Amino acid sequence: MDDFRKINISVTKLVAFSAGSGDIVPAFFTENISPAQGIEGQRELQDHYMGMYDHYAAEIGLSHSLFIEGIHVIAFGRADGIFSDCANPAEEKEGSHRNPVIHEIKTTLLPDHMINKKHDSMHWAQAKVYAYLFCINNGFDTINVRLSYYNIKTKQEKFFTRAFEFSHLETFFTRLIKIYIDWNKIIYAWKQKMLTSSKNLRFPFPEYRKGQRKFIIDVYKSIRDSGILFVQAPTGTGKTMSTLYPAVKTLGDGYTDRIFYFTAKNITAKVAEKSVNTMQNNGLDIKCISFTSKEKMCFCPGAECDPFLCPYAKGYFTRKRRAVKDIFLKEDFFYYDLITKYAKLHRVCPFEYQLDISLHCEIIICDYNYLYDLRTYLRRFFDEPSEKYCFLTDEAHNLVDRAREMYSTEIFMNQFLKISSLTQRHDRSLSSVLNEIIDHMVSIKNLYFGSSGEKHIFPALHEEGDSSSPVFRYDSDIPEKLVELFKEFNEAAVPWLIKNKSLPFWGDVVELFFSIYNFIFTSYLYSKEFVTVYDKRKKDFRIKLFCVDPSAILEEKHKLGRASVLFSATLSPQQYFSHILGGGGDYDYKIIPSPFPAENLFVYIETAISTKYRDRSRYFDRIAAIIYDAASVKKGNFMVFFPSYKYMEEVYLRFYSFSDQFDMIKQTPSMPASERAGFLENFQTFDSDCDKSLIGFAVMGGVFGEGIDLTGDRLSGVIIVGLGLPTISFDRGIISDYFDDWDHSGFDYAYLYPGINKVLQAAGRVIRTENDRGFIILIDDRFLLQKYLKLLPEEWNIRSEVFDQYEFNQDHDYIPDETDEISLTQQLEEFW
Repeated sequence: MDDFRKINISVTKLVAFSAGSGDIVPAFFTENISPAQGIEGQRELQDHYMGMYDHYAAEIGLSHSLFIEGIHVIAFGRADGIFSDCANPAEEKEGSHRNPVIHEIKTTLLPDHMINKKHDSMHWAQAKVYAYLFCINNGFDTINVRLSYYNIKTKQEKFFTRAFEFSHLETFFTRLIKIYIDWNKIIYAWKQKMLTSSKNLRFPFPEYRKGQRKFIIDVYKSIRDSGILFVQAPTGTGKTMSTLYPAVKTLGDGYTDRIFYFTAKNITAKVAEKSVNTMQNNGLDIKCISFTSKEKMCFCPGAECDPFLCPYAKGYFTRKRRAVKDIFLKEDFFYYDLITKYAKLHRVCPFEYQLDISLHCEIIICDYNYLYDLRTYLRRFFDEPSEKYCFLTDEAHNLVDRAREMYSTEIFMNQFLKISSLTQRHDRSLSSVLNEIIDHMVSIKNLYFGSSGEKHIFPALHEEGDSSSPVFRYDSDIPEKLVELFKEFNEAAVPWLIKNKSLPFWGDVVELFFSIYNFIFTSYLYSKEFVTVYDKRKKDFRIKLFCVDPSAILEEKHKLGRASVLFSATLSPQQYFSHILGGGGDYDYKIIPSPFPAENLFVYIETAISTKYRDRSRYFDRIAAIIYDAASVKKGNFMVFFPSYKYMEEVYLRFYSFSDQFDMIKQTPSMPASERAGFLENFQTFDSDCDKSLIGFAVMGGVFGEGIDLTGDRLSGVIIVGLGLPTISFDRGIISDYFDDWDHSGFDYAYLYPGINKVLQAAGRVIRTENDRGFIILIDDRFLLQKYLKLLPEEWNIRSEVFDQYEFNQDHDYIPDETDEISLTQQLEEFW
């Protein structure tokens, strides 16, 4: 950190921190204007005045250097415009000479009647600071400020002009600077303490696991050298500590000043929190925050951040500085219960409070979407790249489908039909746009699914058993006219939403507003990596902008920080993950060997069962028998993973006849957090003298298929039924077609790699420490095909009833010799 005796502070940052006041406003007030639209609107007004007046100049850089309390402060910024020779351009007369006017421009979609002189005190504060900087540099005693609100739809300007004495501006500016300095004295003292402790921090365990020290060195070097690093590290390598510890060391060495740890699930976030706590208990002084979603944190659900409905939004910016200072001085680790406790004490919105606290934290643990999602990313951090940010992405294999979801959007015709029927009696202008949208969607539907005049497009997918009625089509063109109609609707919706809060269907219009906003936003991303999907099923019509290949967007996201480390137990094959996760052409890829004795793990493939959809019903009883055999050799806790809930239920029913011999539990769809915790609590250290074996039934790719840590006798084996291949779908077919064109590996990208990743993640629940022992049983005859077998870990010593007698055919697949079979039960008895 720079010497505290010198501070460089932008006007925007100074005002945001020191002059904060007022309410949180609903997102639809501002989010309908993209940054590009805001800049374009501002330039339109600047160009207008530059064309009218010779004495008008735009984007004028201003700065001032001063010493206050022994500290050298440099404040800087760019005024939107300056009229250098008149107080009010509208009243300018020939030959007049008046004081200059500082011009501050804000773009808006609000109607004129909703904007008044006191509309936003922060806007005036920013303009006053620019006015002070101009006066102090040019010797003026008085100056005028013109605050313009430019409506980007109507192209109309509403402005207010105020005159200020230099003495008033100086007092105002000095007060802001002192507030900022007082806070930064606290921050500076803390940073010195943090830097010293991070530099002196030792590895918080007595010894490294096998391969862990090299893992840590690789991560440190990648961050130091500003690289992208992919790491495949088997379960039990200590991935979380192996990435967080070297990242913390880069803080102490000055390479970074903030670490972002991104997770896909709450359960993996808990592991990161535990690792930070461990380092804190070993002498690390650091501020860490673990984010919670807005939906969970909100004290007033349904209020839409309306200050008239939510007391925590009302006056938030007036109270937040004191609230942040209070928690910062008293706590070091910020989590849900603590943040909500302080939020209630200070009567501030807990979600916005969480975001403001994060500005002063060195470690931020949060969901993928806070970086990778282009709608909900942390603008306060990621609007500009920073060479001081380090990104750690946990369980990175999950980011593939999450990214496709983030960068895709869909909308349904029935959404418009519903709102149209509700609004037609209240607002003809809104209803008129809705009817235009509906008519255009009908024309699109007829174009793609009509009996004649269809345009040439890609193949269609049909309803099962009905070859005459296609339900999906797609092409590579974006529906541009529809996007323009969506923009018209959202522009009309803003004033409607403001004045019609009392209507019972107001919330439905808000929901449609944001659905349309997402569609418009995604349209800006549209490229050759996207397709447009049309779907006419279920008495509705859907249009989806589908991101098939998110790699280019992810690559740009990595550039927002100094370095990115993406890690998982399953990042093979290298070519697939390095491309799809945005590695670009310059990255490192490391494979960390398993640190545990190979003899502690028994891996068995059951080759006599097919789990293909058409064959499943033939083997339900046989699978139940295998579960019984495996769990009967030695008492313990076991889990069985299935590709779907339906498949799991069928086998569970067959196995239920053994319920007097085993305790049985199963995962359910949309399982609440309390039930998930209860499920895992059943897996306690096993006492073979008094306990019956526990069988947990779950689905691959679910919350119990990865991220859980059941060490020792808490889990003694897993049985995995099937390859985990995603269900055949139109979207998967599009992915397959796309990557077939890319490198002829469409099936692998769309189905094989995602499926095998689920298998490997589920298998990774068994061995968590060097003392764990257990088995993995894979049930599917395809596991012995070389295409699948080569994706399984090299350290697995795979067995089968007939495995030792297999020979290779010309495709390197195994051919069984039916002699000298060794049963699963026999092999398990030998293993245990």
